[in-house]
Amino acid sequence: PTDLIARWGGDEFAILLSPGLSQDHIGRLADRIIREISRPCTLADTEHIVGVSIGIASIPADGLVAKTLLSKADIALYAAKSEGRSQWRAFADAMEETVKRRRLLQMALRTAVAENMIDVVYQPIVTLGSYRIVGFEALARWQHPTRGVVAPGEFIPLVEDLGLMNVMGASILRKACAFCATLPADIRISVHLSPSPLWGGDIVQTV
Repeated sequence: PTDLIARWGGDEFAILLSPGLSQDHIGRLADRIIREISRPCTLADTEHIVGVSIGIASIPADGLVAKTLLSKADIALYAAKSEGRSQWRAFADAMEETVKRRRLLQMALRTAVAENMIDVVYQPIVTLGSYRIVGFEALARWQHPTRGVVAPGEFIPLVEDLGLMNVMGASILRKACAFCATLPADIRISVHLSPSPLWGGDIVQTV
């Protein structure tokens, strides 16, 4: 009853806590929110689990202006999401540099996807014993203009977050099919699919 809770936009919410609370108290509250929201719920006879991540900024340590506090809470939220979700993080100065690097990477990635610069490499699939090649696995690779090769574990989640997986996935599928067309008829290509195209409902048309 003493705290202010508001929907901030989309699926984001903000909580303004009463002054004078200890960091331990705030941490316990964050743990409780995560625990409560993560409880399974049933809708139309189907069980669903909702996850939540929390970023925390404090007055006066992290600022006195609402805009600054919200920005730093958002940076802490990014940190919580990038470390596995369903957890909370309190803002620390080192996070700002990490977020800046992430945003620069996102900008470069937008360009790479738009200009079809995500490469595809093909890992052979062989039979045990004879080691005969029976197929290939198509793998996405990104050569950053200044950083060099960026690991898929780093850029694939960014593609998901940016909502570009449908575009990139279709591009990879086209390249893999073109490569497959040059191979003998009994050689197959395996292409990874993200859940995003499946949710979008256009995966059949894309294939």
